[in-house]
Amino acid sequence: MPSRVAIDIGGGFVDFVAVDEQTGEMAWSKGRTTRDDLSRCVGEEFKLSEIDAAKVSQLLHGQMLVINTILERKGARLGLITTKGFRDILALQRSNRRDIFNLRYQKPEPFVPRHLRLEVDERTLADGRILRAINEEGLRSACRSLRHLAAGRLNLDLNKTEAWAGSSG
Repeated sequence: MPSRVAIDIGGGFVDFVAVDEQTGEMAWSKGRTTRDDLSRCVGEEFKLSEIDAAKVSQLLHGQMLVINTILERKGARLGLITTKGFRDILALQRSNRRDIFNLRYQKPEPFVPRHLRLEVDERTLADGRILRAINEEGLRSACRSLRHLAAGRLNLDLNKTEAWAGSSG
């Protein structure tokens, strides 16, 4: 019997819901999050609900744990390497003004502090064509700088246009 399963891993608990696609029968359980190995608590919920993971046709996975980590700013320090000219895009926050008419509004601090946001020279056009190829030595230099600054993780964001290129067909 194929089942659809939804799992949400939170800071303290795991919520598990399964629906049998043929009968509509539901199974649900709630267990403790095993922070040292998140896969273990998921496996425990499959056992507890007696759902055969090999027969799952659809798995929906949410991680409230990740959302909480971001909101509480308890995650790893991040470094950001971005297209030249876009270093301050996180601080500008022009796409999400929560209270645009409030003269006392204060923007939240960006997740990546300015000293850990570095730029490389490159430009990809909206249609995916490369206007200016990435400066590989500049990229290597930025990686070395971030490693020196002890950023816990590196994120490479080249103006996001390459992800959109050709997506319509």
